[in-house]
Amino acid sequence: MKKAGLIAGIIFLTVDVLWAQAFTLPPVKNNIESIRNAFSAIVQNVKDIGQVEYRSDWASSRESAIRHYTEYFDNLLANMTYEKAETYIKTIRTAITQLDRQNFSKNELEQFDAFLKLANQNYNREAAFLNDQINVRSFPISLTINYDHSQLEAFDEQTKKYEQLLLDYRSQLELLPSITELQSQLKDVQDELKKSGNQKNKEQLKKNETALMNQIHNNAVTRQNLSNNIRNIETYLKNAESERTRLVARLEHSARLSFISNVIHDLNNFSAWEDFFVNRNTVIRNFLILNNARENLYRILDEIPQRQSEIYRQKLNTFCAGWGI
Repeated sequence: MKKAGLIAGIIFLTVDVLWAQAFTLPPVKNNIESIRNAFSAIVQNVKDIGQVEYRSDWASSRESAIRHYTEYFDNLLANMTYEKAETYIKTIRTAITQLDRQNFSKNELEQFDAFLKLANQNYNREAAFLNDQINVRSFPISLTINYDHSQLEAFDEQTKKYEQLLLDYRSQLELLPSITELQSQLKDVQDELKKSGNQKNKEQLKKNETALMNQIHNNAVTRQNLSNNIRNIETYLKNAESERTRLVARLEHSARLSFISNVIHDLNNFSAWEDFFVNRNTVIRNFLILNNARENLYRILDEIPQRQSEIYRQKLNTFCAGWGI
């Protein structure tokens, strides 16, 4: 059966469903099939928090839709409170502990143990779907995402090096004698060379002329190289802020994808559920927040006449507080 979350009112999917979501949890027996069914059921129930199934008679009957909403809340509040879920997970653990593993084959046990570690092998599909939904509405601010800062630190370090290089190149450029000054010195030497009648003095002046000509050439090359370096660094630094912003966005995007994938993975891991109920992780809370469960529940509530909705509002407040959302 397909589910439809409420984003801006109720969104219906075109599929017929003949009953309201019951949120019931099957009895747990000491056998593999029962345990598998039990864990699958509670995982699915959590996914259904804030998700409403469509009924074909809603379009023609407002009363039917309202009845469906109230049945949804009655079932949810009766069967999927934090306390009920915690007790159920403990019941599953008891069944696992009491399971007589000698009654099952090696392959059956390996498959069972793998199931408890990851009930849905295609969890990445769920993660991708949830990520697409979150991209539409933005990532919840109540969840903190930590990403690897090494790339950002390397970028900042590189930027600092370029800033220092820019200062060095500008300083070197300022210390270079001007071409005009060197050309003036060359002209003086050449003028003196024309006037000089002393052979020994002429030889020295020619050496000075050659040295100045080389210096002018080298000065021009160095000046051009420094100017090019300065221009390139100025361009880099001009774009550095926007590049840094894009880098942060890429890192955060990758971290969000990883976070969502880990949450969906752990949602399908039985030990993660046990750890959640002893405050070792926040995986179920994180999933409910990512899935927009609280907002969706109160939007469903707004579809019920106020005389009835106020009865559910107090219970729903307690329900959400129990799950930490």
